Amino acid sequence: MEVNMLLQYQIVTVGVFIIFIFYVFDIRTKSGTAPLVGGVWTTLMKLIAATISIWFLYVVIFLNEVQWQHFVALGLIIVGTSSIIAAKVTLGRFHTWSGYHKIDTELVTKGIYSYIRHPLYTGGVLVEIAVAIVLFTEYRASRIEVLVAIAAAFGYMIPFNIILAERETQKMREKFGPVVDEYTSRVRAFIPIRKRA
Repeated sequence: MEVNMLLQYQIVTVGVFIIFIFYVFDIRTKSGTAPLVGGVWTTLMKLIAATISIWFLYVVIFLNEVQWQHFVALGLIIVGTSSIIAAKVTLGRFHTWSGYHKIDTELVTKGIYSYIRHPLYTGGVLVEIAVAIVLFTEYRASRIEVLVAIAAAFGYMIPFNIILAERETQKMREKFGPVVDEYTSRVRAFIPIRKRA
């Protein structure tokens, strides 16, 4: 019974994470985009994200037992991936890779964007938290260097996404002015709960 649960967890987690990777690592060059931050910071993010993703998949594939923390992480991965998919579908041709913005764009406030302003970044952060939970669970008894490396990676990735979300809002405000202010007065950046009027 325990082996069956472990195998089911591994299959579902790897499957959902591969879907996440497919949607997040959409690194095709898209015309008409500009970086939100300097290129070196985005390159560093891509390298850390790729390394952590491979490490995470390795850990899940070779798990010996499944613990409650793993199910919390799986739930976060499912919610985060769903948020990213919904955002990309809603954005359509206005979607760009994390760290970039479309120069010729529209303010999208429908679909998931009517509930949350930054579903792409929120989804990414939820998955990053989930991966951190799994890695810390598996390596909690390891040497301090391993734990410091994990903490440093997520100490970069999570704030990076939050900073990008804020920069994206600034770019939208520069382009659309008061319309963005009205939108931000109604819809929260990361929590899908409407603001009170």
